[in-house]
Amino acid sequence: MVNIKHEVIKGIPLVFLFKNSIEETAKNGTVFFFHGLLSDKMGSKKEVINLAENGFLAVSIDNFAHGERRSDDFDVRFHSENPDFNNNFIDAIERTAFDATTVADNLFKRGIIFQDKLGITGISMGAFITYKVISQDKRFKVACPISGSAIWENMDSSPHLQADNFYPTALLIQHGEVDTSVPACDDRELYRYLRPLYAKHKERLAYVEFANQGHFMSDKDWSYLWQNVIIWFKEYLTK
Repeated sequence: MVNIKHEVIKGIPLVFLFKNSIEETAKNGTVFFFHGLLSDKMGSKKEVINLAENGFLAVSIDNFAHGERRSDDFDVRFHSENPDFNNNFIDAIERTAFDATTVADNLFKRGIIFQDKLGITGISMGAFITYKVISQDKRFKVACPISGSAIWENMDSSPHLQADNFYPTALLIQHGEVDTSVPACDDRELYRYLRPLYAKHKERLAYVEFANQGHFMSDKDWSYLWQNVIIWFKEYLTK
């Protein structure tokens, strides 16, 4: 059975999912989860619950302007035809990445989470957030971005400009080969750049590309992808 506890930390709505108690579960490792654009902290309920079922303390957070803190201009702000869409999208990512650090600070201070036991994952927009977080907060030891990008064109805040900070984070990157929403080419390029940086610990960097899969994958391939995430966290977060 998975327990669910809602909380708001400094205006940031989140939910804890865990077996037994929060404190006991956190000893196995804590995983921050970030959802996709237009979704919310329980929009990927199956995956978040599965993190808890596998023994992790899952902390799923509403992205900036989403979920319980949905902005009044949400439909306009994130409309694909809004000329300011890209700026609004990146702004939400950067604000949410800052929130990740704020939440981590709070949970460390309260003794709820532990050093060397903190990981992060996210899907699509959540993967953008994941990259931004690990580019600036070294406390996240394991990361599994899914169908995102660390390369933000013409943006001084692009995570790839701080990609040297990624090492030695255990980083599993996964993407669909024919993704037209967030093309896989950025993740391929990032992986090529990072490989020399991980030369001493090659096993801590992996890239998996799913042939003939787009932004939304088949159930079979998605199941395989998510199992990779669970295996990766068990390998690098629980030990």
